[in-house]
Amino acid sequence: MGKRGQKECPECQHINGVRSYNCKGCDYEFPMKKRRKGKRRIPVGNWKTLRVGDKVRVVGGSGSYYIEQRTQERIYMSERGTYTIFGKIIKV
Repeated sequence: MGKRGQKECPECQHINGVRSYNCKGCDYEFPMKKRRKGKRRIPVGNWKTLRVGDKVRVVGGSGSYYIEQRTQERIYMSERGTYTIFGKIIKV
């Protein structure tokens, strides 16, 4: 057992915070009395791993952009918000 304020994962023995819902080492889901209030945010490392129905949250200021000629301002190709994956188009 870990120190006070810590708990050990039964799967990988990684030390986690006492309020952790999932293990940071192996993503094991700890049994909890109370449910998580918000949505779990997992960074997308590779877009090829996304599946139909997954939701992606876009935070402004990321991705492709073009530069507006008069003001030299960056205009991003996507808006902020949550997007649902309907399919993927892959060109080789």
